[in-house]
Amino acid sequence: MELTGQIERVTFTSEETGYTIARVKVYGQRDLVTVVGNIMSPAPGEILKMIGEWAHHPSYGEHR
Repeated sequence: MELTGQIERVTFTSEETGYTIARVKVYGQRDLVTVVGNIMSPAPGEILKMIGEWAHHPSYGEHR
């Protein structure tokens, strides 16, 4: 699945590996989406084009 959206908030990022958890406003989605993956130097306002799979975490709910 492919999504495009704007980073609203960076929850966590590792400068060493790029592993990032971010909240993203995805075009066509009402609520923010949690995105997990490798994003080097993520910043609020940055536009992302993402390809991946939806997953459901037992504690944190649905994320991409």
